[in-house]
Amino acid sequence: MRATAVRRGGRLRPAALLAPILLLGLALSGCQAPPPPHRSVSTHVSRPTAQANPNVAASPEAKPAPTTASATVLTAWSFSTVGEACEATAAGSLASVLIEVPDARHLTLTIAQPSTTPPTAPARRMHGRRPDVFVAFSGKAGSWRLPGKREGRQSVTLDLPLNDRAVSDILAMLDGGQIEIDGTGTPWPILHLPVAGEAGRRWFECPRRRLLG
Repeated sequence: MRATAVRRGGRLRPAALLAPILLLGLALSGCQAPPPPHRSVSTHVSRPTAQANPNVAASPEAKPAPTTASATVLTAWSFSTVGEACEATAAGSLASVLIEVPDARHLTLTIAQPSTTPPTAPARRMHGRRPDVFVAFSGKAGSWRLPGKREGRQSVTLDLPLNDRAVSDILAMLDGGQIEIDGTGTPWPILHLPVAGEAGRRWFECPRRRLLG
């Protein structure tokens, strides 16, 4: 396509000069390649997720080992004096304590379970002898812990000389407290001894007289 210059009065018209330039610009723009499409770049980084292995069994949660708590048995006092013998009993539903002062030489303390109570485990022998059994008392008037002896499966006995210490231990028991047994292999009930009161103080004169002779 040719552009013809139009002269008027010996000069070229400006419109005639601009026309070829515009046509050349349009032609060049049509030959240029279109710009590449815009691509969005994601910055998210995928992380591998842990997958359960079907061949490995899930480990169960650890559970605390069950504990066996000893029952507390409430007792009630009763007293008797037959001749020279002095007896005091703190009896409960699952166990009882018997204090015996048969004479002026010794004192016997027996903790027993009734025959209807399931027996404790039999004592295991270690090198030909029974394991140690301890009877412990704690109260507001004093405390003590003494070795005892198993008598069958349902009783523990303490044989003590009748002296100032033994009589003092009896007086502490009459003032209230609790008795526990250790070393039997099976938890025994804890015996709660109430305050013996006036009846206990009157009975205490019996072992006191045996001690003083």
